[in-house]
Amino acid sequence: MKKIIGIILLSALILSSCGKKEDIVAQVGKSEITASEVAFYLQSVKSQMEGTELSSDEDWETKEIEGKKAIELARSRSLETAIDNVLYIEVGEKMFGKLSSEEIKASKSIKEQFKGQFGGEAGYKEFLKANALEDGFVQMLCDSMLYSNKLSEKIEAEEVTDEKVSAYYEENKEELSKTYRRAKHVLILTKNMETGEVLSQEEQDAAKLQAEMILENAKSGADFDALVSEYSQDPGSATNPDGYIFTDGEMVIEFQDGVDALGYGEFGLVKSDFGYHVLQRLELSPELMGDKIKSALVAELLESKMDAWAEEYEISVRKQEDILSTIE
Repeated sequence: MKKIIGIILLSALILSSCGKKEDIVAQVGKSEITASEVAFYLQSVKSQMEGTELSSDEDWETKEIEGKKAIELARSRSLETAIDNVLYIEVGEKMFGKLSSEEIKASKSIKEQFKGQFGGEAGYKEFLKANALEDGFVQMLCDSMLYSNKLSEKIEAEEVTDEKVSAYYEENKEELSKTYRRAKHVLILTKNMETGEVLSQEEQDAAKLQAEMILENAKSGADFDALVSEYSQDPGSATNPDGYIFTDGEMVIEFQDGVDALGYGEFGLVKSDFGYHVLQRLELSPELMGDKIKSALVAELLESKMDAWAEEYEISVRKQEDILSTIE
């Protein structure tokens, strides 16, 4: 699922594009998609693929992914993202009508936040010029975000039931367990969180002894929730009574690696820059994963429905593959 917000955030990294403004790569209903716009998306798509599917510049022309050269797949994904973003608006207007005055304000607010990434109006205009883009393109991205949200809300309300969430969890349980972890911890600090200063060596030694004592109590059968409540110096423990559910990069690496080393129900001890963490890894459940699973289901359904909605509302999509193949 292509995330419009991801495109907006990544755009700040783009310094130039190779497409020509006058070249039309696709026509979606009454809207045209230019080569410059596809080049804009391509930089983000290539950045994502470099992090997951490619390891060198040569790979773009030699490595095949999904039966295509990497660069050809990147171009295809970029054009599909561009088409989807326009379709969200085209379909959304047919389904919901024009944006309300409040939604227009929200869209303009998103655009102002985007401009802020470039230090204001002058930097924003320089970005547009460097990429041969129009202000209207950025406004389209902001409007598209609002319409995609409206379409997603409709899908969630009408089609994402508790039964589907449970079924999705059971079907994807193994993959979810590789992607997400759930853990509780007792944090004993070794730094002053207000000043950032590291505690004295004597205080750090005392923190370690306390953490080791808590670990032994947990392994001996003490109520771990009670230990968290009594000893943890992490304020987040109180607001996350079921523990933290996280994926790669969302917690400090020592915490993540420590959890990965444990089996379900097991306890461990690690040290990070914050202090000592007495950890317990816990199993995931469809109830606790509900919001994340709903988001995944909605994203899948939205992507699968766009072609059908375009056909229903007689929104034509025409591509110029010869122009697409020239974009770098």
